[in-house]
Amino acid sequence: MSSTNADKLISAVTAASRHHNNVHMRAILPRFQAVAILGRKGLSIQYLQNYYQVQMRLSEIKTTRKWGRLIHICGQSKQMAEVWRSCLEPILREEEDHTGKIGVNFVLPESMIELLLYHPEDSFASITRQTNTEITIKSSVLPRSTERLVFICVPGKDQVDEFSKAVSLLSHYLEKYARYALSFPNTKFYVQEADDFDSLEQAVLRQSPNDVILQGGCRVK
Repeated sequence: MSSTNADKLISAVTAASRHHNNVHMRAILPRFQAVAILGRKGLSIQYLQNYYQVQMRLSEIKTTRKWGRLIHICGQSKQMAEVWRSCLEPILREEEDHTGKIGVNFVLPESMIELLLYHPEDSFASITRQTNTEITIKSSVLPRSTERLVFICVPGKDQVDEFSKAVSLLSHYLEKYARYALSFPNTKFYVQEADDFDSLEQAVLRQSPNDVILQGGCRVK
């Protein structure tokens, strides 16, 4: 094999390895946050992609409603905490959201949610025990899917570092248990459609008796 071909093969294997280890994290954002992340002519999102070496995609379905746009970020686990913290910047510049808490509504398949609810070590409870965060697992599924919202939040702007730690742990679990996150049997991933906004607002804003809330390593609801 020539030196040139060997270099190409090594590059291809390295690229494939990086792709294989990528973590996929998605969330439903309020409109103003999505607009800020996109930026004028897409310059803000392009900057974030280049700076953190990740791929970011916002759903092309636009709305004048408060909620919501689906965002998909794909990249190395080690980058996820910082890129999601950057995505919080529009919220940090505002007062606080409707709950008085600052966080992100992540979209996770039920297979991953069930694993992290009941795993003895790698769990939502473990995340809240190691960080000053609250995690709410919504009981209702998103339209046409087997995915639900998982709201990871902190009590205020001065606790954003704790949010970053929580996202770092979650991204590590998504990488470690990729089969549950990406290819578990019968999983139906949420794909946003134009008439979903009522359902998304309800999923984000409505509190159900069946929602699960964790704080300090314990289930409080």
